[in-house]
Amino acid sequence: MSRDSPLLEARGIGRRHGDGPDWLLRNISLTIGEGDRVALTGPTGSGKTVFLRALAMLDAVDEGAILW
Repeated sequence: MSRDSPLLEARGIGRRHGDGPDWLLRNISLTIGEGDRVALTGPTGSGKTVFLRALAMLDAVDEGAILW
């Protein structure tokens, strides 16, 4: 694998609250490469766990793509 190739890439991911119109996440993009260190911070209820569950493909996203 090339050093320039990302290990994880999220492209415009979004996740809705249930079947409703409200978005928990919207238009989130992230690229993580070899050797990168990432910290995810924010207040309680800001979507950190929702985002990580989406990246781990434990919960489906409603838009965008996650590439490992």
